[in-house]
Amino acid sequence: MAPDVLAAATALYTALLIAGSLLFFLPSRSSHRRFLGGAAALLLIGGAAVSADFVRGRGYSLAQERTEGLLCRRGQIEVCVWKEHSRELPRISAVADDFAAHLRKLGIQPKGQLTQASDSSDPDIGHFGFRSDPTDLRIRSALAGALAPSLSEKCREKMVQKQGQKTMRLVANHAVMQAWILHVLGVSRSEPMDTQTRTALHTVLTESKESQAQWFRTTASTTRSCRL
Repeated sequence: MAPDVLAAATALYTALLIAGSLLFFLPSRSSHRRFLGGAAALLLIGGAAVSADFVRGRGYSLAQERTEGLLCRRGQIEVCVWKEHSRELPRISAVADDFAAHLRKLGIQPKGQLTQASDSSDPDIGHFGFRSDPTDLRIRSALAGALAPSLSEKCREKMVQKQGQKTMRLVANHAVMQAWILHVLGVSRSEPMDTQTRTALHTVLTESKESQAQWFRTTASTTRSCRL
């Protein structure tokens, strides 16, 4: 669908959805009103599926079809961005290289690639994202988060099916690893930590750098294997 047509269709659908939603919650005192309420319900139910189809494969704008390839730069870590961030690629790559060097000094092998694409479940590929003209802090925060071990889609599905102590422990360890990697890379958190994560992180940080690195490697291996 052409961008201008898609934009108009999206706006029209949104208006219908809002109007239908209002009707759905009005008192149903007549067959006509019940009909309108039923139509509104269908709009609400179908909205999720239609909206998902609208945004699949698109950029930050619903009217922008995401069909162009990634632009990549290889340093200590390969960094790939969409074309609207091509001007920032050298800056992003420099931050990634700095982070990679820091992790290697701690005895931790960083991921091989950081990319704005999100269609890979490879544990050696980190995913990040931000809008155009990102600040240095936003770049550092996004890349640090991408370097933390990630939970695969299959693992997330497995966690939903097997909710228990092992699942809770995996989630907790993942949160502590993310907090730890932000800490050692000197990146400020955008949101406060919960008490459990803060306490666990403090415990890890009291250990030697060698012990911290060993803890990270072991916990990362457990996360990647999704042992539940």
